Amino acid sequence: MVGLSLEDVFLFLLSWVLISIVVYFASKFFTRDSTLSKAFLATLAALVVFAVLYGISSFFLKGIIPQIIGFIGILWVFKTVFNVGWLGALGIAVLSAVMLIIVEFIVVLLFGVGHSLLHV
Repeated sequence: MVGLSLEDVFLFLLSWVLISIVVYFASKFFTRDSTLSKAFLATLAALVVFAVLYGISSFFLKGIIPQIIGFIGILWVFKTVFNVGWLGALGIAVLSAVMLIIVEFIVVLLFGVGHSLLHV
């Protein structure tokens, strides 16, 4: 049985908070209805939807296809939660990724250490 350490839980929560804040700011470029609570909901729901879709599709499909199916699930979550179209959801996802890379780069510069936030 695989156990979670306190450090694992802390890093998950920290990553979730930081990713949610980044998604919140990115979503503000595409909708006025964005709130921080919607961003927290969207990031947690996107994680669950991606995991389920990836898990099911990777059982039947190989290669990059399960990841693409999972990513489409993330876009659907963003589309639904933020009430935007498919291009708006894609814009939120891409801008969030770019902003997250910039945030992580700044953290590494300031503190000399980093933890990949993108793997969560």
